Amino acid sequence: MKKQTLPATTTEFDETGTVLGQNEESTTTNSPDSSEKMYPGKQQDLYLYSRLGWYNYQRHQPVFGAFSQFYSVELATDQLAFIADTEAMPDQEARAVEPLDAKDDLYDLNAAVLDLFQDGKLYIERTYTDPTKQATMLKAAGYNYFTKAGERNWSSTESLISAFTLFLTNYGAALQASGWMPADFPTVFNTAAMPFLTLWQGYKDKWAFAHKERSEKFRNNNLIYKVLSEMCEVGKRKFAKQPAIKKLFTITALQDEVAGHSTSGLQGLCAIHGDARYPVAGVRLSAMVGTEERVAFTDAKGRYFLQLPSGNYEVKMEAEGFVPRTIQKQVKIGVKSRLNWTMERATAPVAVVAPQQQPVIAPAQSMNLSNMVEGVMEQVRNGVH
Repeated sequence: MKKQTLPATTTEFDETGTVLGQNEESTTTNSPDSSEKMYPGKQQDLYLYSRLGWYNYQRHQPVFGAFSQFYSVELATDQLAFIADTEAMPDQEARAVEPLDAKDDLYDLNAAVLDLFQDGKLYIERTYTDPTKQATMLKAAGYNYFTKAGERNWSSTESLISAFTLFLTNYGAALQASGWMPADFPTVFNTAAMPFLTLWQGYKDKWAFAHKERSEKFRNNNLIYKVLSEMCEVGKRKFAKQPAIKKLFTITALQDEVAGHSTSGLQGLCAIHGDARYPVAGVRLSAMVGTEERVAFTDAKGRYFLQLPSGNYEVKMEAEGFVPRTIQKQVKIGVKSRLNWTMERATAPVAVVAPQQQPVIAPAQSMNLSNMVEGVMEQVRNGVH
């Protein structure tokens, strides 16, 4: 039955370098062919703000081209392709899938080898009863590797197999002659050991490849940032008198944009008179980011999230049957700022009837006053009240 696959440990993998589970920053100094991380932020952020920087470059390439022929139109295309290729390289966890899958089999094969070795240990102890001789023979058989091998240190299991195989070659006849070890025991042990050694070698090879690939991706990341930052330095100098354009080539501003597209913005509740018990659905909230309009709508519970990079915004709220509103609001880097709206119902307009549609009211028939009085008196005389 296979054991549950867990991340590799230093015990299992103590001779081949990088250990799965360490983050990028903590493993850089372990690799002899890589320098320290040069770029700010996380790896995924690097790809995002680098792309944004080269998109900005494409819009202003003529200025860069006038400065140096190095800054060609093709440079941006090449850099964007390089970023895509580097990002597509498997991360450490993905590269380790195959060696991790092999761990389950290594666990089972290791257990089989150690079980047979314990049989061999008993044969040695029964054959060499003198304590001093017995200790010497056990050491020669590889017993000193047994404890670590039992703790899933595959390198120790490899050393134990090597030592015990040699011991059986040199002393197998004596163990058999003592009447304790079966004649086929060396063959049985070798049959169990070979699958382990084969799988273990493949496991080491895959980890070595994963380590090499990790180092290559790390070097690429540093190169992406190096070329980007050099380009941005030129951009900041060439557009020093144009603050809005200069900002397009400022690394911190590019990072800010990345943060804005992922986590920052405005969120809150739209309700009648600010009462959360009466939310308003379908409210349109909007703000301009440069020439782009960002829009969000409230859900059935009146809640919304409008994604925006950091900056100051004029936010509009519009909904049928309610008074439109506009408010000034600041968004900070990577922060979802709270903004609850108070909705006011619009006053219903008074219907105006066109003159030609006004109903014609017939005038009351004229009545002589004396005749009306005479009629009333007649009713009184007749006893009508």
